[in-house]
Amino acid sequence: MPQFVLITVGELLFSISGLEFSYSQASPSMKSVLQAIWLLTVAAGNVLDMIISGTHLFRPATEFFVYASLMVVVISIFTFLAYR
Repeated sequence: MPQFVLITVGELLFSISGLEFSYSQASPSMKSVLQAIWLLTVAAGNVLDMIISGTHLFRPATEFFVYASLMVVVISIFTFLAYR
């Protein structure tokens, strides 16, 4: 149960600050497009979660390690692109 609470709090903090930053920095004509792209990435993450959880290939504890591994891959790509 504490894992769910920690992930939920992290998602709330990231989503609120990310949406607010993207909305405040976008030009008026791009505000809705930026929010749509943000929500599209959330939807893609939910689909990925449905695929991983729906296959029942992993025990629940192992699923968290799969998600953490995916996050490490994404962070590595983000870091590479940020320093480029």
